[in-house]
Amino acid sequence: MKFLIFLPILLCLSLLQNISAQTGPTLFYLSEDTVCVDEPIFISQVINDVASYQWSFGDGSSSGLQKPPTKKYNSLGQYTVNLTVNTKPGQYLIDNLRLLSHQSYFSLTDPVPDVYCIVKNSQGASIYQSGTYFDVNGSDLPLNIPVALLVEPGFYILEFWDYDLLDADDFLGEVYLLTPTQAGTYSTGPVSVIINPVPAASQYTFSRAVVVLKPYITAANGILTANLEADPAGPDPLYQWYSVDSMEVSLATGMQFVPQAPGCYVVRITNSFYCDDFSEPYCFNVTSVESPQEQALQIWPQPLPSGTPLQLRQSEGAQGLSRISVFKTTGTLCERFEGPFNSTAFNLHFAATYPAGVYFLHVEYADGRKETHRLLIQG
Repeated sequence: MKFLIFLPILLCLSLLQNISAQTGPTLFYLSEDTVCVDEPIFISQVINDVASYQWSFGDGSSSGLQKPPTKKYNSLGQYTVNLTVNTKPGQYLIDNLRLLSHQSYFSLTDPVPDVYCIVKNSQGASIYQSGTYFDVNGSDLPLNIPVALLVEPGFYILEFWDYDLLDADDFLGEVYLLTPTQAGTYSTGPVSVIINPVPAASQYTFSRAVVVLKPYITAANGILTANLEADPAGPDPLYQWYSVDSMEVSLATGMQFVPQAPGCYVVRITNSFYCDDFSEPYCFNVTSVESPQEQALQIWPQPLPSGTPLQLRQSEGAQGLSRISVFKTTGTLCERFEGPFNSTAFNLHFAATYPAGVYFLHVEYADGRKETHRLLIQG
């Protein structure tokens, strides 16, 4: 026999006040709070059955619907999604269910229940369904189930189910109650829950921040770097570099890319949680990089045609060059020349024909002085 829980309804007029976004309950959920430009955001589990809804999205757009259509932002920035609801007289807000226990459960195909809650009214109609909480072992109880549910005095049923992908969902039990007006523990058979109603108010407000990003490229010392703030809770982004004609750059799948020739490049950054987008093209011109000034060694021509010797000149009174090393911008040593180099002017003949790109020429003197020059090689 079903055991009904009857509670007196206390209506405290002094609590009829607005609940701020900082202290108020969760009135809705967003599929993502970090997205790329023009990536869709889905709004779900919006509080039901209120007198009115007023949404603002921080970009000048608004809505009076309970559940607005998919939201997209077309500009970078941080936005605030805000919902204000006006309640009907006599309504109370349940902000959280805490499942303490449910009936024993076992299934060969799904041995650990994936719990969700359905709330039904006295006519048996579903008025709310929570999200699903996966792999809920006994050690995971009590289970906090956030809800956004307005109720009025009357009879309600709280059903708890196990989501089953391969078969019909399995029933875990239910609790029967009249609208509670204060926190308490309620039980029906093996199911026990704690109900947390929020003080009655004529209006509730809840806000959530959304960060809108777009991949972009920066360059330093001949290295292009893809930039995108990663989601700490999600996987590391995946990178793929392309030339402007959309030809994939072979093996260029890291955050950094070293161009071997002048040109324009884009990077695609993919994060399965919130973003899959291309950057704007970045045009890399090696001839725009010059050797440092006011150093004891001069090198030319810049850029250096691939396969030709490099000409060097030591300043008068600054001789004593003992070693020259050629590095890629990634720090890989290409070639090293051992001195001493006693002549004021001399040529370097590279052992290999280097691909076009940016390189570092690191020079060392017998007295311990060191210099680093950027060497530009063109195809």
